[in-house]
Amino acid sequence: MIEALYQVIEKVGYTHPIHPPLTHMPGGLAVGALILGLLAALFRRYAFAVSARHCLAIALVFVFPTIFFGYTDWVHYYDGIWTFPIKIKFALSGALVVLLIAGIYLNYREGSSMKTILTVYFLTVLAVAGLGYYGGSLVFGSEKPASTGDLQAGERLYTAHCGTCHPQGGNILTPALPVKDSTYMKTFNAFLDFNRKPHMPDGSKGLMPAIPPEKVSDAEMKQIYDYIRHSIEGR
Repeated sequence: MIEALYQVIEKVGYTHPIHPPLTHMPGGLAVGALILGLLAALFRRYAFAVSARHCLAIALVFVFPTIFFGYTDWVHYYDGIWTFPIKIKFALSGALVVLLIAGIYLNYREGSSMKTILTVYFLTVLAVAGLGYYGGSLVFGSEKPASTGDLQAGERLYTAHCGTCHPQGGNILTPALPVKDSTYMKTFNAFLDFNRKPHMPDGSKGLMPAIPPEKVSDAEMKQIYDYIRHSIEGR
């Protein structure tokens, strides 16, 4: 079903993830609610408080399709791999839903203090910021660009640990699943997670043995990853 969705939108010319554009709605509205809430408290204007409540209500409407398409993008582009940023994003998404509901509830409940409401607004914005940060980490990573020295080190590590089964980025054991242009090469986190816990596309155990951090550290895995991306996939 998910793959069919992406095939349809690709046919009409849209070839990008669906989730990122939608994030602007709940994110922007959460920030708007905080600003309006602060203005309501500062100038004691009830109209600002009402507008802040409306922002939260609209954000709550948009947060569900945003989360849904975040899930479909994750399955389609990352094969549902449980990387650390994904785990955090799932947790923060749940927290965001709870905070939006809490903010709306407090606005309607008699006796709610403005201080409590603003605290919820602030936490909502923090959740949005966290989602954006880990979303960026998932797509762009947090490492600096590879240097020539890193690529040379990556080549030596690749030859020592990967080259026997994956010459030139191929796969002599399962030719249909080469390293070059693999789904697991889309991000370093996906690459690292796969090498620590190798598996077939259907989730079953494959022939490749796991590479523990005692054998190849995370930093060395990053050098291997950069070497594949810059020197093998570019051929």
